[in-house]
Amino acid sequence: MSTPKVEINKKDEQNPNSWNSLIEDFAAQMFDLLHIGTGFLSNIQRESDLSDQARQIMNLLTEEEKEEMRATLDWIGDSLLKFHRTEEGPISPLPRTNQEGQEGQEGQEESSTLELKSANVSTALMQLLTESRIFMRSDIRPETLRKSILITSASTFEMLFGRMAERVYKVNKSALDDSEYKFSLQQLAEFETLDDAREFLTERRISALLRESIEGWEKWLSKSVKGTSMTSLSSDWDGIREVFARRNVIVHNGGYANHIYLKTAKGSKSKKVALGEELKVDEDYFSERIQGLLSLGIITSADVARRLHKEESENIADLVFRYAQISLRRGAWDSAISLSEYSLKSKINRRQQLRSQIINWTAKKKLFGLEKIESEVSSWDVSGLSDEFSHCKLVLLGKNEEAAKSIELLVESKKLSVVDIATDPLYDEARELLEIQPKKNIEKSNMKEAGG
Repeated sequence: MSTPKVEINKKDEQNPNSWNSLIEDFAAQMFDLLHIGTGFLSNIQRESDLSDQARQIMNLLTEEEKEEMRATLDWIGDSLLKFHRTEEGPISPLPRTNQEGQEGQEGQEESSTLELKSANVSTALMQLLTESRIFMRSDIRPETLRKSILITSASTFEMLFGRMAERVYKVNKSALDDSEYKFSLQQLAEFETLDDAREFLTERRISALLRESIEGWEKWLSKSVKGTSMTSLSSDWDGIREVFARRNVIVHNGGYANHIYLKTAKGSKSKKVALGEELKVDEDYFSERIQGLLSLGIITSADVARRLHKEESENIADLVFRYAQISLRRGAWDSAISLSEYSLKSKINRRQQLRSQIINWTAKKKLFGLEKIESEVSSWDVSGLSDEFSHCKLVLLGKNEEAAKSIELLVESKKLSVVDIATDPLYDEARELLEIQPKKNIEKSNMKEAGG
């Protein structure tokens, strides 16, 4: 037997900061998938896509072939009109020009066979017809793509969990002690070091772990990292279980609900379906579930990292806070709420605590309306806070005119920029009013600096 190849990722495996890159890689992929499935996919111009495809194909032909293609397309169009069926029956074909360029006799039987001289034109024609058929079925295309992206998103979370398990085994070596796998003396002799054998065993354990359900992952995690539980870290654990069940149904059962799915989805908020019913992936469902995977992946990784490397708790907490900000600015309200709530429970400085709370309120307002946060924000005591934070209370409550004076001073003192006002969803409702004041102040500031 040859020496097994160890596939464990050794990059920075002993460096706590490697958790940062692990989380950042996962978040970047998930934000991309979220963007494709919600923003980009919703704005696809299929007619434009088809035109571009046709243009690219035509550009591959010679001038003579292009002319033959045009004549062929004209012939197809004319034929469709000539043979269109009416109440009296099909319309008889009109006279057609023969090869000598002479018009055929009316009533003369003609062949409906299309003869092409160029193989390139034949291939191009078939390609265009195929593309036309695909693009014309635009009613199912977004749904199909969202299903594919959902599968990829679940796989991305699975990959994250595997890489996280790898790091857990590196730190908590006792987690391998209950392994049922045993090496023979011959197998051990083929490893150069005991560490190589341990890495091989780790790889086997991770492969076996990832073949289990997400409930199996949760059981392993709770046992291997005391105090960490995805069920408590997720704001919608039943929804997370459901998305993996739906992924399995799409991959293995053509997307039609089976008994296993119905049992798993019973406790989730997903639309109830009957046995054998096709499971849809509309934009609202997609957005909610992808954000759930995104936030749970970040939070779980952060929680495990903080417990394994307590000295890095502050650094990891900073990273979660940063992704709460990013989620808010990208309009991922569910993710922003989950990440900001985790940040509020972490060891972060006072400034980050205030920002996390503002992020949380802003996202909830966007998702549920002002009534969801009005009572809590109204009771927020800002008497001891600077204008940098106190003005947010007025903005959250929609009292933008009262907030304008504070914002004006903040812009002058460079504690708040026009970019912040233009990009932060906190100011969406009052942006038109708020942009006026900072713009004037910037112009005055520029005049003073220029000696005006």
